[in-house]
Amino acid sequence: MTMIKVEELDFPGVFEIQPRVYSDDRGLSVELFNSKNYEFTRSSQYPLEYFSSSKYGVIRGIHYQRNWPQGKLVTCLSGTIKDVIVDLNRSSEHYGKHISVILSSEKLNQIWIPAGYGHGYSVISKNGALVNYKLSSKFLENDQFGVIWNDKSLNIDWSVDNPIVSKRDSLFPPLST
Repeated sequence: MTMIKVEELDFPGVFEIQPRVYSDDRGLSVELFNSKNYEFTRSSQYPLEYFSSSKYGVIRGIHYQRNWPQGKLVTCLSGTIKDVIVDLNRSSEHYGKHISVILSSEKLNQIWIPAGYGHGYSVISKNGALVNYKLSSKFLENDQFGVIWNDKSLNIDWSVDNPIVSKRDSLFPPLST
């Protein structure tokens, strides 16, 4: 019996995953990760797992790594986020374009973003969001880069009013530099 439904999105290797959710009058239960069901990620082990808590209107990203790129398996555990993936591969037909997926605790859907894409998200639920992400490689402080969240060439609709952005994220250059 398949525990998950997997759909490849418009960018090669980017997948939306819908785990099977079991619910009854007590609540719900869901298997968020089982390596045998996630072979398409080409990683059965994740050396890092991050958790973030953010208020409504927070934008995190757009982040990427150059030398040691990380694949990311993202799950919204509470609330709703708009997850944004930017194609940064200069030889790709999709270079400089983005796609977005709504991740929510209601659906418990996930997104797999392979190494080489830029990633960010905005919190669109009024009560904030809790986000978990597994990373396919370790964090290296000197290999953290980004694209400014409001880059005019990307024209991303983050679906929030009065965005809250970290100083670091607000100082990233535009994609064109």
